[in-house]
Order: sequence, then C-alpha cells, then structure tokens
Amino acid sequence: MTPSAELPARPRVLIAGAGFIGRAVAEDLAARDRVELRLVSRRPPARAGAAIAAVAADLNRRADRLRALEGVDVALWLVHSLDRPDYADRDPALAAAFARDAAAAGVKRIVYLGALGPDDEAAPHTASRHATGRALASAGVPTVELRASVVIGRGSAVIEMVRALALRLPVLIVPAGAQALTQPVALGDATAALAEAALGPARPGIWALAGDDVVPWSALLTLSADLLGRALPQLRMPFATPRLSSLTLAALTPLSRTMSEALVRGLGRPAIVTDPRRRWPAPAWISLREALAAALGPGSDPKDSQ
Repeated sequence: MTPSAELPARPRVLIAGAGFIGRAVAEDLAARDRVELRLVSRRPPARAGAAIAAVAADLNRRADRLRALEGVDVALWLVHSLDRPDYADRDPALAAAFARDAAAAGVKRIVYLGALGPDDEAAPHTASRHATGRALASAGVPTVELRASVVIGRGSAVIEMVRALALRLPVLIVPAGAQALTQPVALGDATAALAEAALGPARPGIWALAGDDVVPWSALLTLSADLLGRALPQLRMPFATPRLSSLTLAALTPLSRTMSEALVRGLGRPAIVTDPRRRWPAPAWISLREALAAALGPGSDPKDSQ
C-alpha cells in the first residue's frame, strides 16, 4: 500500500453519503474546526450546519463526481445501495469509478466504512462490502478501510428494526443463526474513528472497528426489549428461513424487503475481531448497553429511574 501524502494544515474533506453515519461524522469533523467540509448526497440535509457545505450530486454521474472531488484532500466513502436488489454488483462498480476519479483529482486519502466478517463464506452483504473496499483501493489512492459489524446509533437501520420488533411483537422471534457472535460499535466511537482515519497519521489497510462487547446477534433484540421495558418471552426458530424472516421484518419494521433479507442472511455469520493487531485503537469503548440506551431514546434504560 502506498503511504499517504501529508495533508495540508486545513484539509478539504469530502463525505460521500449523508446517511445517519455521514451526518454524525460531519458534525464530529466540524467540531474540530480545522477542516473544510463538503457533505455530498443526492438529497443532502437542508440544515447541515454552518461549517458544512451540503452539495447535491448524483455520484453515479462522472461529471457530478468530478465536481464533488475538485480540490478535495480526503474522501470518506459512506455510500451504499442496500435498499436495491442489485446492490452486490452496483456498490463495488460505483466505488471503482469513484476511486479512479479521486486518483485523477489528486485525492490523498480515502476512508471507507465496510463490514466486519470473514472473507470466506461471507454473507452477500458482507462480500459486497469487502468488494467495495477492494474497489476503492484499486486506483492507488491510500485507503483506510474500517470494518464494523453493526453501528449502534439513533436512526440506524438495525436500531429501527429492533425497536419496531420489541414494541410490536408479543413474543421475541429469534431466527436460526442469531446465536452467531457480533461485536457492535457505538456511533460515537465509529465517528471518532472515521474522523481520526481522515485527519490523523495515515494507517492504510483494513482495520476492525469494534467495541468490547462480544454478544450473539439475538442479544441486540433482547437487550433492546429490556431497555424499552418489555420483558418478552423468546421463540427460537429451529431452522433458517431467510425469505420468511425478511418478509416478516419488512411487514413489521421500516426496512425494505431487500434490506431485511440482507440483514437476515448475515445473522448466521460471526462478525467479531479475529486479529487483535488489526483492531482500530481507542482509549475506551462505549458499552453496548450505553450505546443502545442512547440510540433508543431518553429513559430507555430502566436503571435511569432507580
């Protein structure tokens, strides 16, 4: 991997993707007061903040990509199309085109938030995220790929899913495979890591971004129900039913069927740190319970009222 060129004292940072993580990392970077920020999305937020330039662009169009990349030093790639049936091919192809244009524009560093999980026998969603990371690094721009299993923060697809299930179901249905282990990371820790990867000493390569709690996927649902004050009995499915489970999620939660199926198919695969040497460092990690309580809203933790 080619070492990153030194960044200017006040680098220009492009954030591609204005989802809940894109907006959060933009706020983190803006608070550091030493960057010029450009938040690019097809539909950027109307109020991005005084220190953040919100730019409307269709990154599928090369003219829009070149316009967005003009003068940029660091690009954060937070784009995905998980709500589309063709995401597995579409995302890596778009990332490759973006990387070529970033190299041509003189971008010095690309930072990418990918998916934590094994390369062999990866779920389709994880395999696509890994392919996207390879595509971003393919044009020669030094690339920092942070792989996370699930980011716990208000507005995330996973949080909206578990909230809806915990509040609407009389019993918690735990799909087969949900006992595979995951190692979530809190939104605040994820944004801090992305900001550090963008502005700090460059450490190109693949890094695991994960908190200290190693739990089965089902714990996200059971702990969320507990925090919401719903002690529900569990019904464990004896066999894997991705199609049925995804249809159920789509009916009961705000998620699309395509996104639901991608999440369900990832349940049976572990998403944990396997090489501690490649774990992104942090002074301390926010606990899973703290992260879920903050994501689910004030008063979610019963301990608050004791």
